[in-house]
Order: sequence, then C-alpha cells, then structure tokens
Amino acid sequence: ERIRKQAEAKKEEMERQRHAAELAESIRKAAEIEQKRASEEAARIKREEEEVERIHKAAEEEQKRAAEEAARIRHEEEEEAERIRKQAEAKKEEMERQRHAAELAESIRKAAEIEQKRASEEAARIKREEEEVERIHKAAEEEQKRAAEEAARIRHEEEEEAE
Repeated sequence: ERIRKQAEAKKEEMERQRHAAELAESIRKAAEIEQKRASEEAARIKREEEEVERIHKAAEEEQKRAAEEAARIRHEEEEEAERIRKQAEAKKEEMERQRHAAELAESIRKAAEIEQKRASEEAARIKREEEEVERIHKAAEEEQKRAAEEAARIRHEEEEEAE
C-alpha cells in the first residue's frame, strides 16, 4: 500500500513536471515568434531611417546648391544693375525664387531631422523589446531544462524504488 501510494505520488509529480515542460516550451515558442516580429520591425525602422537619411542629404545638397546659385545670381545682378535696370529686375525675381527654394530645402531638412529622431527613438524602443523577448526566451529555456532534469530525477527514483 505504501509503495502503491508512493508510486501514485511519483506519477502525479511526473505529470506536473510534464505539464511544466509543455508550458515552458509554449513560452519559448511565443518568445521566438515575438523575437521574429521585433526583428522584422527593426528592419523596417532601419529602412525608414535610411530613407530619411537619403532625403536629409538631398535636402542639404539642394540647400547648398540654392545658396551657391543665389550667391552667383547676386554677383551677376551687381554687374548687370549698372548697365541694364530691366535685366537687373529679372535677376531680382530669380533671386526671390532661389530664396524660396532655399527656405523650402531648409524646411525639408528640418522635417527630415525630426523624422530621423522619431525613427531613432522607435528603433531604440524595438531594441528594448527585443532584449525583453530574449530575456523571456532564456528564462523559458532554463525552466524547460529544470523541468526535464526534475522529470529524469523522478524517473530514476521510481526505477530504484521499483527495484
């Protein structure tokens, strides 16, 4: 009777250990799925950051070009103003267009900086999520390992008891 009860208790303990191992495996699989999702999100953010950087560089180039163009036009205007007032007026209008283009380029550059900052913050948040998923994943593997060792120990004890 005592051995029968002991065997029954061992059987229940093994069932609990099996359940714990299944739970740990389920957690590990969920952690893997979440880690994959976080990695895909991080890749998307990286692509967005690269696009923002490209826009940022293009805006800077446009701003530089517009500034150089405005400087060139100013020089021409000074020379032309002495000879032909009408031609100088046309150049003045061109400068206004260039100034507007430079303001637009500056506005685009500022917007690109803001978007780059947002994308960097989002990437940092994704990185934190990935680290949390990795921590959960490791904890699940440890629990699964512990459960498997406990089940092996119980089996061993049962076999000794049965002997």
